[in-house]
Amino acid sequence: SFTMIEESRELENQQEYLALTLEQARGHIWTCKIKEEGMARELEKKYHVSLKQYVGDELRMKFISEAPPGMECSSCEATLEDAYIYIANKET
Repeated sequence: SFTMIEESRELENQQEYLALTLEQARGHIWTCKIKEEGMARELEKKYHVSLKQYVGDELRMKFISEAPPGMECSSCEATLEDAYIYIANKET
């Protein structure tokens, strides 16, 4: 029916929007492991942190940066939350 076609198009549009949103954040999401609390505070001052998770005696942090940070970290896949934080802060 016509309503099912409209709903199908709407779903396709939403999926396309989500894919584009994630694509914008690609290459701007970083993760690192930190042992010193002072370093974690410095990262929080400098970047938008989207995750802080204690793993044993280390703190795993995920943050958003336009360019690779000047420290040992690795690029990681963006979640939808990361992408929204990236876009919201890029526009301000």
